[in-house]
This record gives sequence, structure tokens and C-alpha cells, in this order.
Amino acid sequence: MGLLVAIALAVAVAAVYVVVRSRRGRPAAVANSDKSGAARPSSVQRGSVRLQLETKTMFVDGHEYMADFVASPSGRHALAWSTSTAMDGRVITSANAPGIHVLTDAGMVILSGRVTEIEHAAVADDGSFVLACPNPGGGLGCTVHAFRRDGAQVIMRRLPALPHKVAISSDGRFALCQLYHCDDDNNSGRAVLFDMESGDVMWKREPPAGWAEHYQIDSERGEVVLRYDNGLLHRYSLDGRFLDAESWRVERINYLYGDQLLDEIGKRRGRLAQTDTADREVLIRALQQGVQRTHSDHMKAKLLRQVGELRLECGDKTGAIEAFSAAVVKDPKVGVKKLLDGLRGGG
Repeated sequence: MGLLVAIALAVAVAAVYVVVRSRRGRPAAVANSDKSGAARPSSVQRGSVRLQLETKTMFVDGHEYMADFVASPSGRHALAWSTSTAMDGRVITSANAPGIHVLTDAGMVILSGRVTEIEHAAVADDGSFVLACPNPGGGLGCTVHAFRRDGAQVIMRRLPALPHKVAISSDGRFALCQLYHCDDDNNSGRAVLFDMESGDVMWKREPPAGWAEHYQIDSERGEVVLRYDNGLLHRYSLDGRFLDAESWRVERINYLYGDQLLDEIGKRRGRLAQTDTADREVLIRALQQGVQRTHSDHMKAKLLRQVGELRLECGDKTGAIEAFSAAVVKDPKVGVKKLLDGLRGGG
């Protein structure tokens, strides 16, 4: 059968979710959602669900949808959900496609449901799963749903920003949603940690290094781990303490961008003694890395100007001329032309 999983689903009116418990293997009922994003029971006609992992497609009641898939850490459970594009040309509405999702256990579908369109999802080794659904109709905001393996909903929380990522601990005890920025200062850019037993928010924190590439919740160690694509790793305790605060105070300058980097350089330059050449070299390297990370020529010029000034403070006239020259190429109005002319003229 390869990666193709074909399972017939007989569907009937039921509670919001019904797990497969019958010896005859009767599948779960499908739950629709209303405009608010809350799950509500409904009946649909008999049909089938077939997942094609290689092509990321899902077949529901004879219709083909693009689909996404995630697996639990052990690989036992998998969660698949339809995206908002139908392959057979059907018009997509909230009643026929977005948010259809199925949970599998060792390749067998054990649960099927529907919420609003799903943006991100994660599934635990115990079959619990979390979904992040943008608000219907577009705009900022999302709803976080979390369910147990038996279909019991434990979280339905509306948040005022779009989701970046979600995560769930392997044992299903905790879930997390990382938000993008929004106008609500209490939620903008926050990572939100949920208790899956009570459904409560445990804490909200804005990661100082921004949005991570990967989020892991380690229940045994009591840590939430954020991994970035540049190799940076930050940890939070389950009570919200930033465990890497001390090292971040030293390292943060190497990961800042644009004006944030310039502000930090300004603060550190103000604390330097005239003879602190080694510390100036640290700032120079941070600025050079910042030049590589930015796409704005204007910002590159501002950073290079700082490099030139620090080179002068270190007595490196040649290095200063090189940095100022590069700054003028990026932005002739960066404010170093007279200084550069003076250095070139022997001043």
C-alpha cells in the first residue's frame, strides 16, 4: 500500500467528537463549526477518507483536497487536515472544505472532525492535538483549539494575533501557540503556554530573539525550548522564567537587527574606556554580522558608519576608510563624506 492509507468512514449524528470504540470499527462522527470557530455536531453523508502522503492530498467523500500532515514524536499518531484549495475545482466554502482533519493511530483513522481553516497543528504521543485557526473572513486574530485523543475539547481560546507556530508536549500535558505582532500589547509577539488539563493560560512571554523555527515542550525537564535557524537556543521554565537570560545579555548583540542593533551598540560604546580595543573589536564584529543580515542599503550604510567610527577609535585608519567608503556606496547621504575625504587627504 506504500504511503497510501485508505479507510472508510461511516458517519452519523453524534456529540462533537466520538472516538472509534466499537468492535466493528465504526468511525467517528464529523463535527462542523459555526462562524465563531466553536465545534458543533452535525451529520454528513457516508463517504471515505483517503490520505496520500507523497502528494499531500486528502480525499473526502470523493473530493480531493490539498492537505498537510504532522506526526507525533514517536510516529504513532498522525494528524492530517485539508487546506483551503480543492483539487477538483469545487468552490470552497466554510461548509465543505477548510478545517477537515483526521487523527490516526498506527495508520488507522480514529477521529475525524472539522473546525475553521487550520493554519498550524501539532500532535502528541498520547493522541492529544492542538490546532491554530485564523479568524474566518481574514484579518488579525486566531482561535486555538486543543483536543484529547477521545475528541474531548480542552482548549478553545481566541487570541488577537495570527499564529506563527504551535507545539504540544509529547505527553499531551502542555500546548503552546506563538503569535505574530498585533496592536494588543499584552499579546503581540507572545508565546502563549497552555495547561492541557485545565485549559488555562500558564504564561505569555515575548521571546527576546523573536519567532523561533522550532518549539519543544519538555514536561520531564520542565522546559519550553525555542530553537532558531541560526543555531540559537532559548529555554523557559514552565512557570515562565527565561532560563538563558544571563547568556542572552552577552550574546544578544550578535542577533539584533537594524535600529535595535544600533541602539545596543550606542549603549555599549558609551560604557567603553578609551583603551578598550578588544571590546571595540567585539562591537565591530557584531556590526559586520548585522550588515550581512539586513537587506536595506540605508541600514547597511548606518551600520558601516559605526564600523568606521570604531575603527578610528582603535587607531585603524585604513580600516576606517574602508568602512566609510562602503557606507557611502550604500547611501551617499549617510553623513561621512567630509570625514572620509579628510582621511583620504591625510587629515
